Amino acid sequence: MQSLPIITPDWPVPSHVKALTTTVSGGVSGGDYAGLNLGGHVGDDVACVRENRRRLQAYVGKDVRLCWLKQTHSDIIVDLARYHGVVEGDAAVTNKQNTACLVMTADCLPVLLCNQNGTKVAALHCGWKGLYQHLINKVLHRYFADDVVTAWLGPSIGQASYEVDEALYRRFIKRNPAYRSAFMANRAGHYLFALTVIARQQLQDNGVMREKIFGGDFDTLTDLRCYSYRRHPQTGRMATLIYLTPLYQSGNAR
Repeated sequence: MQSLPIITPDWPVPSHVKALTTTVSGGVSGGDYAGLNLGGHVGDDVACVRENRRRLQAYVGKDVRLCWLKQTHSDIIVDLARYHGVVEGDAAVTNKQNTACLVMTADCLPVLLCNQNGTKVAALHCGWKGLYQHLINKVLHRYFADDVVTAWLGPSIGQASYEVDEALYRRFIKRNPAYRSAFMANRAGHYLFALTVIARQQLQDNGVMREKIFGGDFDTLTDLRCYSYRRHPQTGRMATLIYLTPLYQSGNAR
């Protein structure tokens, strides 16, 4: 196994469930992408991205399939039982062993889900658009309706670093007045927005118990382990992934 500096979720899931977030360290990219940039769509040298992905593959092991998505800030959910190469989507779910649900971020919120017995997992890419489109709700309803779910909120931009305008604030509170709690008034016509507050509320509104939600205490803009689009618009991407080891045998995610 190749050594890589990673962020490991601190959450109580079965031991055969593996999860991690990569950091900027351990890669070969240079310049604005310096480090372990895993995004092939951000302008980095293709050979560098390929080598960085090879290093991640070496870290998790050759038997683990890394399932990359073409992320478009959508509400598209990909069942990896039917994954045959890069497809559009912003959430992945599986109960197949050695099949990694994976999302890339650089300020957006990665959310990991695992059911009680560790037989089903998911990774979600939740920027404000994903939260507004209720991506969390849709994944839980479609794939985890009868499960006790544990969630982890990975590295994302913190509220103190994320200023948005009045229009975005109005869109969210029109959708759900309770979303006001995620916004803090700042300068005139602007608010500081907490992605994690919306995510926690959506998780709880859809049956995930408060005590089953972990993480969410990061700020990618100030944490130099992380890539941040707000810190530097031309930057790399981290990966957050989750997968089941062969201790569990499975069939279809549904």
